[in-house]
Formats: sequence, structure tokens, C-alpha cells
Amino acid sequence: MLSDPSQAEKIAPWLTTTCVECEEVPAPDDLHHVIVETLIDRYVVIGCELYWVINPEALGLKRGRWCDWHD
Repeated sequence: MLSDPSQAEKIAPWLTTTCVECEEVPAPDDLHHVIVETLIDRYVVIGCELYWVINPEALGLKRGRWCDWHD
């Protein structure tokens, strides 16, 4: 759950139900992806290769070596 509702808008460009690393939609019992569930859908936050799918800076975390995949 996002602690700050404005974070939802900040991460919206990267919300995806498909892992951008393996191009699969994780199953509900999947242990290889980190997902966040909403009332509408399930979104991949960290992919199967342990890379951020969403921009960590949008959540107030250090960007590190994150690359924007959606451009």
C-alpha cells in the first residue's frame, strides 16, 4: 500500500501487469516477481531478475542504476 496517495500518479507511467524482463504475466502464487495488488489489477514492481520496473525515485528511494524501460 502506498503511504502517500500522490505516489500513485508518480508511478502510473510504469504500471504494468507484465514483467518487462521475461514478458510473462505473473500468476497469483508466483515467487519470482514482486507485485502490488490493487482493487483493479496486480502490477509488477520488481521483475524476475530483481530490477525495479517502476522508478524508485517516484517512491522517494534512491534511483541507483535503474533504467527507464518505457521510453
